[in-house]
Amino acid sequence: MRTRLASRLTLLAVIVATIGPALAGEVAKPRYTLDSSQSGFVRLDTKTGTVTHCSLSAGKWTCDTLLSGDAQLSGRLDALALEVARLTAATAALDRKVSHLSSGTAGPSTALPAPAPATSMVLSAPPAAQPGVTERIVKRLLAMVRLLKHGRGPAKAAVTPS
Repeated sequence: MRTRLASRLTLLAVIVATIGPALAGEVAKPRYTLDSSQSGFVRLDTKTGTVTHCSLSAGKWTCDTLLSGDAQLSGRLDALALEVARLTAATAALDRKVSHLSSGTAGPSTALPAPAPATSMVLSAPPAAQPGVTERIVKRLLAMVRLLKHGRGPAKAAVTPS
């Protein structure tokens, strides 16, 4: 009778241990994942992030660490901590500038200039009194073309030099 009760309790313990997590909604994640390679397999430790390559050589399995989970993680964490500190300082400086500007204590040197009045997009010609550089270049070019085309004496300057 005792052996029957012990075997039933053992069977019940095994069932609870295997089915219990599934009934509770917890899916047990395996510790290692394996993937095949040309000369063996690659093993990933899902808890630490360590990657090892295992291969068979001279009748023995040997595993070499390719990527240590903790070694590179600390370097990356240090770099990220420095970046966070830099961004925090920059944000604090910008906050000080904004509060300084919003308090109205900014002097005329830091005040923004007034916007220019809106003008229509119609382009007007420059005043006739002072020809622009482009106009002088075009007039000289046309004078040279007339000289080459008609061949009359020396070319006259279209514009007096300034």
